[in-house]
Amino acid sequence: MMCFFAFVFFLLGAIAALYSPFFLFLFLFPCGYLCWKKREKEILPYLLFSLLAFLLLFFFPKGKDVKEAFGLIVRRKDSYYLLLSFKGTFYIKSKDASLTLFSIVCVKGYSKDLAFSHYESGFSFENYLNSQGVFSEFVPSKTEKIFLNPINASFFKNYAFSFCDEKTKTLLSSLLFADSLYDLEENKALSSLGLSSLLSLSGFHLSFFFRVMKRLLGEKREKLSNILEGVFLVFFLFLSGFRYSIKRIFLLYVLSILQRKKIIDLSRLDRVSAVALIFLFFEPYSLISAAFYTPFPLLFLLAFFPQKRDSTWKGRITFFLFISLFYFPYRLYQNNGFSFLSPIFQGILVPYSHLLFLFSLLLLVIPPLGFVLNYLVQGFLSIATFFSQNSYPLTSGKPPILFFFLYYIILFLLFLFLRYGFPNPIKKASLVLVTSSLLLFVPDVLPHQEITFIDVDQGDATLVRYQRSNILIDTGGKKNVDLAVECLIPYFESRKITSLDAVILTHDDFDHCGARESLEMNFSVKNVYWQADFLKHKNQIININGLEIQNLNTYVNDTSEDNDKSGVYAFTIHKKKILIMGDAPKAVEKKILISHPNEKADILKVGHHGSNTSTSEEFIRAVEPEVAIISCGTNNSYGHPHKETLNTLNKYNVKIRRTDKEGSIMIRL
Repeated sequence: MMCFFAFVFFLLGAIAALYSPFFLFLFLFPCGYLCWKKREKEILPYLLFSLLAFLLLFFFPKGKDVKEAFGLIVRRKDSYYLLLSFKGTFYIKSKDASLTLFSIVCVKGYSKDLAFSHYESGFSFENYLNSQGVFSEFVPSKTEKIFLNPINASFFKNYAFSFCDEKTKTLLSSLLFADSLYDLEENKALSSLGLSSLLSLSGFHLSFFFRVMKRLLGEKREKLSNILEGVFLVFFLFLSGFRYSIKRIFLLYVLSILQRKKIIDLSRLDRVSAVALIFLFFEPYSLISAAFYTPFPLLFLLAFFPQKRDSTWKGRITFFLFISLFYFPYRLYQNNGFSFLSPIFQGILVPYSHLLFLFSLLLLVIPPLGFVLNYLVQGFLSIATFFSQNSYPLTSGKPPILFFFLYYIILFLLFLFLRYGFPNPIKKASLVLVTSSLLLFVPDVLPHQEITFIDVDQGDATLVRYQRSNILIDTGGKKNVDLAVECLIPYFESRKITSLDAVILTHDDFDHCGARESLEMNFSVKNVYWQADFLKHKNQIININGLEIQNLNTYVNDTSEDNDKSGVYAFTIHKKKILIMGDAPKAVEKKILISHPNEKADILKVGHHGSNTSTSEEFIRAVEPEVAIISCGTNNSYGHPHKETLNTLNKYNVKIRRTDKEGSIMIRL
């Protein structure tokens, strides 16, 4: 158990460095007491592991204010590479194909903070880079190529997929090279069925491949089988660009070989612990990566409760159901719901994916097989899409962190009771596990009073929850992303919102209404109101289930400019006045002050994303907002928010909150 305890103490030190040093002192105090007062000297080395982890992350180089970096390319993609140096690991944009993996370069220029466009529910590239230990981008003015690695996996990719269509290339690139499925049209369907991670090069397909290989070679050639397994693992390491999961499998393979040869004597638990410890030592920030926290808990559970190998169909189905049970909370967190038909669908599609993996390996030798694989991949994607459309998922919302702790504690106890044959506790633990899980699917019928300024990148979308009504003001819009499907609907599902009572639009600029059509097609929307619809109501007030929303811009006939016609919506929730300015310019603000001289706002949604065409000093002085919300995209081409606007808000001590800095902003009222 030495390696296991060393890992646990190292993990606690790493968590303390990431979140709060208080956790380290809270943990070290009782351990130090045992070591000093009770003479428990064996604890001391483990305490040093905690301290080592804390110092490792605390002094981890983040590449700030660097003018020159010399290092090794440790990850290579089409448009960027990651450079490992003594000053930190840097993200560097480059399409230079000669800069291959494990090349050595010296770059001169400057480093800056990472900043990428993002939106609610979307993939956060910045968080991904952080999990790789990357916190700075380096902008090179000069790149000196010290050593260029002549071996390039892209050659194999181009050769293998020369007869494949685009969808087949994307799917098989994921299976063979661990590339992303993000650009695949059917990716959402695959994700909803819990298949996206299974379709990436991983131990799941490799273990199947090695089982097939061992069966073909027979039991008498076990030594040859073990050698071939190691050879293939090295090959897959190269194909995947030394992917995290393949490195984990390779290290476990090496330790198992050393164990067989009796060079080391470690239990299965200690072997898993040793691999986890090695990873956290050399890549400490991988602790916050799904590549670490997804497989290792399962590996530890299997090490604590080893299962007898059962190659019968019943045994395989039992193990498959166990895996589904273990990853149930993960699925809820990723998809905000669960379909109880999905394990059945997975049981059909998983063997199909194994078949695709084996055929994709043959492509490396016989590329013309791509003609056949085009049809097999199309069939796979068609079946997955059909299953996704007919899976009838139940919405659970985003499960709270407490549920994760409760679920896995009970699951661990359940296995403990099963191991030692305690029938009565097994029944009780199973009942608590099922009950706590089913409670997540209870519809949200509680009244709400809150407003959320949803991060839609460069655009506007504001969710108003009043009592049991849900109202969306503007939808946002991006040319290359369906924000309704990729951003808004997943967010609604995470909040257990199953329908919108109204969608209200300020005006017809794409960044305010571009996602409307898709939203109406893919989600329940009861009513849609444009700015012109307010003109038909007395005092331009529309009452939506008790919430009165008034349009203050009554001057649409005085101009031909689109922004001048933007709706300006005012409403009150729990004595808090909210003002949504749309893209209304300073001229409209001035007219509103004339017609509504006593207009105030506690919360101001700043006009035109913080542009200097809106938010006049006169308007801010009169309205007296406490909080100003600016919805804009990171490093947007318009320069929003402008310095003039920020200076005006700061001059009047208005608290500024921005979606490009914080993401979605929720204010409970």
